[in-house]
Amino acid sequence: MDEKKDIEQVEEDEYEGLEQETITLINDQGEEVSLLVDCEFEFEGKDYIVLYEDEESDDAFIYRLETDENGEDYLVDIEDDDEFDKVTEFYQGLDE
Repeated sequence: MDEKKDIEQVEEDEYEGLEQETITLINDQGEEVSLLVDCEFEFEGKDYIVLYEDEESDDAFIYRLETDENGEDYLVDIEDDDEFDKVTEFYQGLDE
């Protein structure tokens, strides 16, 4: 079963003169973690979001973005390796 990650807060921050969207998540230890939003995109009929800790980090976190019956967005881990590989390849091609 896919693990839901509730989006607690979305806010706009000033980042080097530009507005940078951040999302605050609650991790498995119950701690708040603020992540920067790199982009949201659609691939094969599903929505995805790419998050990272800071501008210096090379590590990106890719989640499937879904909406519950109340219209609230939540993040889902991509557990299928084939789906993850395809989404990652598509995301890397966005910068080309």
